[in-house]
Amino acid sequence: MKRFPFLLLVIAVVFKLGCNAENPVCTTNFCAVGEIFPRSELEDGQAFSEVDIDDSVIFATLAGTMPTSVEPEPTSTVTFADVVADVAAGSRTYVGKTVSVTASVEEDTSNFRRNDTITLQTNNDDVWFFVLSRNAPEKLQGYEKGQSYTFKVFIVDVDPPEPFSPEYDIWSYLSTESVSTTMDAIVADVAAGGTTYLEQIVSIRATVDADTQVFFDEDDDYETISLITNNEKVLFFVNNERYPPAELAQYQGDDTYDFKLFIYSVTDSTVSDRKFISAAIVLD
Repeated sequence: MKRFPFLLLVIAVVFKLGCNAENPVCTTNFCAVGEIFPRSELEDGQAFSEVDIDDSVIFATLAGTMPTSVEPEPTSTVTFADVVADVAAGSRTYVGKTVSVTASVEEDTSNFRRNDTITLQTNNDDVWFFVLSRNAPEKLQGYEKGQSYTFKVFIVDVDPPEPFSPEYDIWSYLSTESVSTTMDAIVADVAAGGTTYLEQIVSIRATVDADTQVFFDEDDDYETISLITNNEKVLFFVNNERYPPAELAQYQGDDTYDFKLFIYSVTDSTVSDRKFISAAIVLD
């Protein structure tokens, strides 16, 4: 039998009838003896005392004391065809966003050139859609060619057509729920050789490093800022390649901001003992 906390109501009842009542005290629909339960659950012939208290008091008490659920982060409910059509038209609407799409696997890890990537069937020769999980490639095992699945992915980039690759390439990663953490925690993990936050959406507060802030011109359509890590051996870059224009222009050197980022790369320098973290802005 499910019981509810007995709070304000029991105080009112105790003050009215006195302490140490042995039998339940009941309203029209509820009874109480240390906790509230439906009157219908009284045993046949069970003695009780009845009081004239409005049941709405009980409902108000319960509403004020029962825990509320936390809503999950919103995910775009667009269709797979919407994403493909947007990219085919040369747009970048979904770059930097988490989407939940249903699509068929065109090539799975058993047939693809890597075991950390699968491709989805776009039904459009001008658009390829890749799903990656380089940090945990086992997550992509079990997806079979020709079968349809629902994927929750973060779209990190769209490569435009090139002479050697004459189609749009959508690059996405299997998405996870975001975590709130600190710059110190991320840097300590990476400095120790860890990948705890790789391919994670993280919410952190960080300061832009003015000395390493870099903006390329609009024709290059590429922006980068660096965040202060307080560790000379770990550099943290936020890149904005082929995102909506000037997304990073709002962040000024030496100012501190709340960032929501997708960390898509943690690499070692080939010429020093430094490590590089690369992340992308997560757009609303």
